[in-house]
Amino acid sequence: MTQLAHTKDALGQMLQGLFNLKASEYSQTLTVEHIANWDSLKHMELITELENGYGVEFEMLEIVHMQSVPDIIQTLANKGVELD
Repeated sequence: MTQLAHTKDALGQMLQGLFNLKASEYSQTLTVEHIANWDSLKHMELITELENGYGVEFEMLEIVHMQSVPDIIQTLANKGVELD
């Protein structure tokens, strides 16, 4: 289990790695519609990375709601994980 730094940059790097994005392809406004390989399997990989990396557990409604980088940041904030 790899702990993630509580920064938006660390979150961005994790997302770039998970979704095979170049730095130039990543932005903090990305949504599921912008990433071709953000399918249901990748979504569950994302949830696992977030839960392990930030030491949180998500409810099903939270998992379904996370459809963009802003959604992820807000959901983490709701769990007490503030990203700088």
